[in-house]
Amino acid sequence: MLPAFDNEQFLTQIAELRPKGTFNSYLLSLTALMNGYDLLFYRSQKEANTNISHFPAEVAHPVFFSVKSGKKLTHFSSSRDEADSLKAHRISTNKSLLKAFLAKAGINVPYGGAATLSDLTILTKMKQANVDRVSVKPIAGKGSRGVSLNQTLEEAEQIIRTNPNDVFMVEQMIRGAEFRVTASKTDAISAQMIVPPHIIGDGQSTIFELIEREEAARKRNPTFMNKLLDREQVLHAISLQGWQANTVLKKDKILRLSTDGLPNRAFRVPVLDRLPTAIKDIAKQTVQLIGGSICGLDILTDRAGVPYILDIDAISGMWFECFPYPTGEWNLDVPEYILKKNFKKHRGPRRQILSYDYKALREELLRDGRTTRGVNPADFVVFG
Repeated sequence: MLPAFDNEQFLTQIAELRPKGTFNSYLLSLTALMNGYDLLFYRSQKEANTNISHFPAEVAHPVFFSVKSGKKLTHFSSSRDEADSLKAHRISTNKSLLKAFLAKAGINVPYGGAATLSDLTILTKMKQANVDRVSVKPIAGKGSRGVSLNQTLEEAEQIIRTNPNDVFMVEQMIRGAEFRVTASKTDAISAQMIVPPHIIGDGQSTIFELIEREEAARKRNPTFMNKLLDREQVLHAISLQGWQANTVLKKDKILRLSTDGLPNRAFRVPVLDRLPTAIKDIAKQTVQLIGGSICGLDILTDRAGVPYILDIDAISGMWFECFPYPTGEWNLDVPEYILKKNFKKHRGPRRQILSYDYKALREELLRDGRTTRGVNPADFVVFG
């Protein structure tokens, strides 16, 4: 039975979890406790009596822990286990090398390459290939920060010249549907279609009233409690479309609240049950190629339904995967899969969790003078 994630204690605590690795650890350990595993959190590898090269030596958040079932014990850092591949992390962190590697292996990626102020060769090649609209992404960036979409080659060059110390990926702009897929080498585990934030008219409410309802709904979802709409940007986007805030929106009329096309604050609609086979296949093939375990992949399909790999996160995410929006269909599918993948013979008791005080766990983990070897998260849980 899933915890009551609409409970105020869960809702607030999840929304406050930072960074992403802490959020992953929270949900993975919560799922393990629900399924009867034995867990211990550690402050350092020395305390855990381990020496795992791709894990931090010491932590400032509860992200390093062990999970035990019977005689088998596996260490995790965030959602990454001790046997995970270093190759996947190294290749996925360099967007330019990643795209070249995938293209050479026959995986569809948008045409493009790296560009700097001293090397604008890719822009020339794109012009020769009759590519006229591009996206420009900082190679060192994460998510959609610093991304500019639907730029001309001249606009792309200006962006690069304005940021002379940065390296950018300039890629062919492909119009279509965007998906976030979590996959292993053998399975597609979770999938959401990324839909620009919007409101739908009811024939009675003004645009402003519908925006207020959207904001209220976001406050009830932990992934959006701290990702509310920027009111000024929303009203600007509406005005660009020729609408006024006091206009009553006709029934079933859809009005976008963003005009830049970026996925920040976008709806994440679960679509795994109807995800095309071509998207599942390219996701699994990509994880196999980079030697990954369970990865998050940004995939775009063009208007003909052909999928392209946009980006890869070698550490599987759980934020939107477990709390998609706006459907509210909360789940623990990704952490459940990770545990089953690592502990195929586990047969523990299923337990209901009423509360999980992760803040108190962190305080005990980092407490000066603690002499225990590890901290048991079950001590900070109220079971049903």
